[in-house]
Amino acid sequence: MTRRLRPTAGRTPPGEVAVTADLTTDGARVDLATDETCVDLTGETCVDLTGETCVDLTDVDAAPAPPVGDERFRALFEHAPVGVALCDPDGRFVDVNPTFRDLLVGTGIDPDVGCLADLVRHNPPGGDEAARWHDELAQVRVGGSSVARAELSVAPPDASPRWLEVTAVPVALGDHAYLLTHIDDTTRRRLEEQRLVRLALHDGLTGLANRTLLHERLEAAVARSERSGLPVGVIYLDLDGFKTVNDTFGHAAGDELLVAVADRLTRVLRAGDTAGRLGGDEFLVVAGDVVDDAALAEILRRVEAALATPLVVEQAEVLVGASCGAVLSRPGESADTVVRRADAAMYAAKRARRRGPRPPVPAADAVQLTLLHEQAAVAGPNPLAHVPGQPTRSRNS
Repeated sequence: MTRRLRPTAGRTPPGEVAVTADLTTDGARVDLATDETCVDLTGETCVDLTGETCVDLTDVDAAPAPPVGDERFRALFEHAPVGVALCDPDGRFVDVNPTFRDLLVGTGIDPDVGCLADLVRHNPPGGDEAARWHDELAQVRVGGSSVARAELSVAPPDASPRWLEVTAVPVALGDHAYLLTHIDDTTRRRLEEQRLVRLALHDGLTGLANRTLLHERLEAAVARSERSGLPVGVIYLDLDGFKTVNDTFGHAAGDELLVAVADRLTRVLRAGDTAGRLGGDEFLVVAGDVVDDAALAEILRRVEAALATPLVVEQAEVLVGASCGAVLSRPGESADTVVRRADAAMYAAKRARRRGPRPPVPAADAVQLTLLHEQAAVAGPNPLAHVPGQPTRSRNS
């Protein structure tokens, strides 16, 4: 047992000093760390310390005893900075703390009558996230796992994104079994992660896929092609007249033009196709499951038609074309090889431009296919190359 002693009777030195002493097992004597003498504390009122009267301060500034048992648990439960809930073995909420209630606001989940399964109510039925969460809870219930953990999207479809990190562990309180559940809002972290991933995988100017993401998408498409037997279409585009826009209107106008081109490409592609910027005024389109040359020619026609309409840049109408090389992947061909063939077809199209402009064909018919295959010898089997008319520009009156 420890007691605190200090001098009294007006002899307290400047800056009051407290002396700590430990009682011996018989409760009658103390050993002072600052003195070799032993002092009798039988009366426990005052003690003579080297001629001075001392007062026992043991109980003067002692902290109140902390709550124990149910009181301590309730204090921790109510004031925890994370959401905490006690659930029955089936996951139904039995008791929830204020933070838990706050975190469920806006999710449509009732903390009074809801359950852990409700945390995935806004996920597609049978979706991976929902299936994993149900499986983890089932494993905890049967003793196959000691913890169920997941990061779940809990926002309704028409609300801002919300994610909760959820952890549930089995506990026994008295004779009853529960699932002790913690939830924490991870929305800010998830949004920041998404922002960083987007910066790493998308072009900073146009928002299109960058080289890294294009390569990942093309490799995945080629792998699917090997399984399905349907080739991948790749279109390599190089803008014609971009340098003239830069020289005439300035680099800010050139950037504006690139953003407009990216927007038009995105609008005309099929769902699941990817448009990306390789750098400068070069773009790449990756189209999976293209059944034949005619299907690829139709995609190419839509791309060229999108670029055939004048763009407004710096309050001026600018019309740019694009030299395009389009190819279909071949069995066993790598993603890099497909891109090299598309690049070769594009350069063949640029060389063909020197022989004079050719107006775009309105539909993917036999005439267009004949024109598109004129440069086939340059890029190998299955290339498509096409050159639209010369770029022009005119200021609005």
